[in-house]
Amino acid sequence: MNCPYCQSEHSHKLSAIYQAGTSISTGSGIVIGSQPGQFGTVNTTTISRTIEAEGAKPPEKMSYSNIYVAMILWIVPMIGLGMAGSRFVPVPFLLALSYIIYHFPTIYHQRNSVYPELMRFYHSTRKCQKCGGTFQENFEWNPAVYDWSWKKFIQDNFNFTTTSLVLIGLGAAFALYPFVLNFVFMHSLPYLGGYFFEFFVATLLILSGLITAKNSKQKAAT
Repeated sequence: MNCPYCQSEHSHKLSAIYQAGTSISTGSGIVIGSQPGQFGTVNTTTISRTIEAEGAKPPEKMSYSNIYVAMILWIVPMIGLGMAGSRFVPVPFLLALSYIIYHFPTIYHQRNSVYPELMRFYHSTRKCQKCGGTFQENFEWNPAVYDWSWKKFIQDNFNFTTTSLVLIGLGAAFALYPFVLNFVFMHSLPYLGGYFFEFFVATLLILSGLITAKNSKQKAAT
């Protein structure tokens, strides 16, 4: 395919440039310990890329790693580990929960909608070996992929039936009850250890409501 900038016929796909310039080598070596007689073997894997291949890297898929960390910070206080009696436990609990609620849809949308479109763009992109320009062959953007909002995400993935709304409502009531009670009578955050049952039940009810709404949406789509 001719380059639209210099009309050169020498162009290659970015994916081909990346693969050609990436090499993976494996090997093994001996590791000697600090004490006499301590030694062993270790396997190593080395990935090297040329400068051109580094510039032709494919797009990256967003990771759930931060979500997993937030879930640990969310769950650990509920389990206790000696912190259940602390007034400060609800703070990381609520921060972690807020982080998950806010960021999970964005990551999910990028991985399942935006990333495939980026990969389609990547595999259709060629680089001219003469002028260095990049261009696409037979590619059109799908603007609907980037039309994301909380409202659209909820409409596309959940169908809130009466059952799911009742479950989520009960869960919210269980979650708010300790805070309302403590703020009214003690003017402080609640002890998680004293309200473990309420927080645990709230989590189960809200998750059950979301799962019910998700399953209702999937049934409606089939």
